[in-house]
Amino acid sequence: MAAVIPGVAKELFTGTTSGVLYTDRRDFYPSPNQFAELFPSVAPFLTFSMRNNFRTGLADPVFKLFEFKAPWERQYLQVSSGTTIAAAGTGAAAESTAVTFDISVGLPITTGTTPNLDASMDGVQFEVWSADGGEKKGVVILTDAETSTTALFKNLGETAIITVDNDKFVAIGQATGEGMVSPDPWASELAVVWNQCQIFRTSLEVTGTLQQASLRGATKELARLRGEKAAEHKMRMERAFLFGASPLGTNLSAGDTFSDIDKLVETQTGTTQVVRTTTGIVRAIELYGSAADGNQYQSLFNIPSATYTYGDFIDDLEIVFQYVPNSGSKPGFVGSGALGFWSKKVMSSDNWGLELENRVDELGAKVKTLLTPHGDINLNLSHAMKYEHKNQMLIVDPRNIEYVEYRPSRFSANIKTDDGYDGIKDEYFSDAGLGITNIKAHQLFNIGGGA
Repeated sequence: MAAVIPGVAKELFTGTTSGVLYTDRRDFYPSPNQFAELFPSVAPFLTFSMRNNFRTGLADPVFKLFEFKAPWERQYLQVSSGTTIAAAGTGAAAESTAVTFDISVGLPITTGTTPNLDASMDGVQFEVWSADGGEKKGVVILTDAETSTTALFKNLGETAIITVDNDKFVAIGQATGEGMVSPDPWASELAVVWNQCQIFRTSLEVTGTLQQASLRGATKELARLRGEKAAEHKMRMERAFLFGASPLGTNLSAGDTFSDIDKLVETQTGTTQVVRTTTGIVRAIELYGSAADGNQYQSLFNIPSATYTYGDFIDDLEIVFQYVPNSGSKPGFVGSGALGFWSKKVMSSDNWGLELENRVDELGAKVKTLLTPHGDINLNLSHAMKYEHKNQMLIVDPRNIEYVEYRPSRFSANIKTDDGYDGIKDEYFSDAGLGITNIKAHQLFNIGGGA
């Protein structure tokens, strides 16, 4: 007689999360010894600074650098008390009464921009411009620097020049009389900036039992953690080199004092330890860069994304690329919001006319290059700028950024061995800082008007 209850085929589905088939026999891992990483390349700015300019062999973790701005690039005197400089007329022009100046740029100074006029200024020719640059009043020649802040002039034109407060005397040349001796010289001086190296330490630790175990996902947890912590170490350095601050400052501002060296301390287990931190480039621009719109040395640009026009962009890039590198391009580091903003503008219908190309830069990094009339910007997406800084674009001058190393970076394995410790503790160690010179050469764009 046939069986009443039919047999049942065995299925993969068990209808429960218990039983040997579900808990032990089914294999949910197509690649049990592999795992996906979200950030295979985490620190483009750190990589750039190390490859671009690498300085080592320091005698002290606090370092000073020299910077120099060529005085001939921009030379003018700003009027504080004006006068009338008579027209040349027929024959020799009449010498003016004293014109008083309170600002000197690219010409002899005492400190800051305080004029320090002397005989070296005799014979220098100047165009005279109104304060807003809208009117050229004429051309004059300096005949006598009476004091450090006053000088006499003769008009080289046939129209009288009436000078008033804040007019600019812009140097254009020098003329020496026939048979005269060589004019008196003057010289500029190098400026000093500083920063300091920061000790970065990132550790990992597993027990001896976990080290020995073979696991799914990543067969060896120690190896996985070593890779993860290496990336974390680089990310921490990247963020510090971008956003870090220091009570020592950089001397890019008159308020910075080198006597603040070793100022920051903390107490650990009853012992006071000096903690040195490096000032990052984004922070330095925020603290020391000019935000004056249209200023020749503007470094901080706050962009209203809804109303920012192509014309505004071209005007801003004129400032960015006034010191064009030989390559005709500058490296940029962006958050996702800033990259999205430029990508949308490239594809917009309002005739921006920009191009965005995928390229490999001179350092071998994959970048998106924004092609503009003034120069190219190689946009590197930085995960360090993903959240609070996502709407920022940092543009740096490679000639004025360097990675400064006090002690070589190292990976130390098995550093915890006392009392027969049953485990492994490793550490990534770096002692480095960021060298920043000529803050005017770097720019920070805040898209939307803020970070």
